[in-house]
Amino acid sequence: MRLKRDISFGQLVLLSLGGIIGAGIFLATSLTIPAAGPGVIISYLIGGVIMACVVSFLAEMTTAQPVAGGFSHFAGETLGPYAGFITGWMYWTAGVLTMSSEATAAGIFARWWWPHFPLWGFTLISSLLLTGANLMDVKGFGRVESSLAVIKVAALIFFIVAGSVFWLGFLPGHPSPGLANFLGHGGFLPKGWTGVGSALLLVMFAYAGTSVIGLAAAETKDPAQTMPGAIRAITLAVTVLYIGTVTVLVGILPWWELTPGISPMVRAFGLIGLPRSSDLMNLVVLTAVLSSLNAAMYGVSRMLYALAGQGEAPGLFARLNRHGVPQYSVLLSSLFLLLASLLAYVLPHQVFLYLTSSSGFVSMFNWIVISLTHYYFRGMMKKKNPAALRYLAWGHPYTSLLTTALILGVLASAYLVPGQRVGFAGGLALWGLYSLVFLLRNWRRGVR
Repeated sequence: MRLKRDISFGQLVLLSLGGIIGAGIFLATSLTIPAAGPGVIISYLIGGVIMACVVSFLAEMTTAQPVAGGFSHFAGETLGPYAGFITGWMYWTAGVLTMSSEATAAGIFARWWWPHFPLWGFTLISSLLLTGANLMDVKGFGRVESSLAVIKVAALIFFIVAGSVFWLGFLPGHPSPGLANFLGHGGFLPKGWTGVGSALLLVMFAYAGTSVIGLAAAETKDPAQTMPGAIRAITLAVTVLYIGTVTVLVGILPWWELTPGISPMVRAFGLIGLPRSSDLMNLVVLTAVLSSLNAAMYGVSRMLYALAGQGEAPGLFARLNRHGVPQYSVLLSSLFLLLASLLAYVLPHQVFLYLTSSSGFVSMFNWIVISLTHYYFRGMMKKKNPAALRYLAWGHPYTSLLTTALILGVLASAYLVPGQRVGFAGGLALWGLYSLVFLLRNWRRGVR
């Protein structure tokens, strides 16, 4: 049995938006805005440019070869077995960390109403609910994720519109703050360019879910026709929504007064003063992170399925249930969410930052591999099957190399924020661990 091609154009767009838009914009802005001040807008612009390049690389490769495993398969073909193995397992790890951070964020938002309920309890409940959703057939999963994604996209649009009305002084009884929050407390770059750099890794976490696009290609109807248009829609939507949201947040709220762990969007709606608006917005952002958790679980289970199919994970994880879902891959990935519950119990105040920075580092590692893979992929396909290149990313090979350099700069910036060094060190440790596993596996095969 193979994965079913049941994902439509609209579901692909919404699934991708569901994977991208989550705690990175709804909660992590409580960390990125204080780190850079108004200059965080530049951080999100840089992140948007990098994301657009990586997504275009994925579009070219997945359109030419819509296979399970996506970029891990391409990396193995172009850069060698080591790159394919490391990329696949690093993506799986990044996805598990993303799920953990989203589950933790769900617990943080739920405590808005039940502040005395333990964080680990909310984390565990949300993990169990979304595991059930991912065990459904892909059509059912697509419907659930599409519904959740529509809610959060609509919420961001509504926030940008309502926040702009407030910011411009069109709301009776609320004078416009003008440019006071942009320029009145140390200027537009109060932390200098160092601040812009220090926010970058957490900003990139907000864009990191784009990799799910490449994995969904294997279950998309007519990917050669669907992928290019979907890529353009996803890139434009995410960039506009992120930049618009962050600009409005900085305009409305004094950036120096934001509290880490409390959603600036919830606080902003409370400031606007609409009846029950804070509760409503908190419900929306809770739905948003659950959607992102749902999409992340889809991505990691499909990657584990692909790794098993390539002989790089136990064959058990390549088995599909009667709905065409890799159930054992889903269950194993969900088990690792127990780590989030444990961390939420041991480190309730630091858990979100640690998980987010770790996920950001590992995701950026994969983006580097995707960019380098794309550098060689086009030449390989021109020799192998030039007719398959129906979509060409702009600027090859220069954009591939420039994107790689920019991402390396983002990773280097992790040392600018002490809390992110844990994620940096953890990412390097995982790279070393998987490299050791690869060497030991090849050594044992050689002995036999």
